[in-house]
Amino acid sequence: MIYFVLAFFCFAFFILAHALLYRIKIIQFETWKLILLFILIGLFYLFVVFRLVSSDFEFRLPWSSFVCYILFSVWYLGELTTVQYSSPSMKILRALMSKPDRKITADQVSLLFTDEELIFDRLKDLVLNGHIIEEGGQYRILPRGRLIMSLFNAYRALLGRKLGG
Repeated sequence: MIYFVLAFFCFAFFILAHALLYRIKIIQFETWKLILLFILIGLFYLFVVFRLVSSDFEFRLPWSSFVCYILFSVWYLGELTTVQYSSPSMKILRALMSKPDRKITADQVSLLFTDEELIFDRLKDLVLNGHIIEEGGQYRILPRGRLIMSLFNAYRALLGRKLGG
């Protein structure tokens, strides 16, 4: 049990370290820095487990808990690159929550957004995250964007969901 607690502690430390490093502007949108942080914390986990807790490298529990750390962290990395917490859907939900009766009309929803917010901010975000590149006023998808879109489409197909559904 101690191994899984340690793996979860390392994952929580990974998230907190990322938040701190983001706030002090050491890690902004550089995925390689986030992956480096993930690796360093993973090495810390292995050091603690095999130096301080157990000297038996063949013991399977430390390795399986290390896989849990990896899976949690990969999930977090995926969430960071694909989910927008300031998305239009979240803005609509926040607007609904702010109303006493929890109701809003379509006309009221349309007043929540501008072209800047719906289009241009998203383009900037895609460029900053390395999914697309702007060249002479036109945008082109990069391999990373193509990969994420392919994975997203495959996952939605697996669930049997269409776009927006």
